[in-house]
Amino acid sequence: MIRTDARFIAATNQDLETRVVAGKFRQDLFFRFKVARIHLPSLAERKEDIPDLLQFFLNQYREMTGHCVEGFRPELLKCLLHYNWPGNVREIRNLIGAICIDPPSGFVSFENLPEPFATIFQTNVDDSSIERDRIISALCAAD
Repeated sequence: MIRTDARFIAATNQDLETRVVAGKFRQDLFFRFKVARIHLPSLAERKEDIPDLLQFFLNQYREMTGHCVEGFRPELLKCLLHYNWPGNVREIRNLIGAICIDPPSGFVSFENLPEPFATIFQTNVDDSSIERDRIISALCAAD
């Protein structure tokens, strides 16, 4: 017996109705997808979720690795809140994963950022803030 009542979930960042009208998406497939629709705004539209997501993934990696990373320096968190996060939640998860490859002890600062984040935020931060973070990280590591 062949089942024909299979269900699946699909996600896209495209307006499928517009693509159907333009002849760039099959109409029959569109109607199969259009049973229930949920609009989830991008992370750029819900900046208030960013601190919780950062902390959630940081806690996950802390539990997996046992490293003592407490959180983010306020200056860094401010920059992360203003970033548009084109990769949405996956980009946050990947950032935290990259930071935790060589995790800081204490708080995450600008110097702990992998590329391309280090370059993106380097232009937004003055050298004195970075130097202050390095000194504090060195003092924390000495304890």
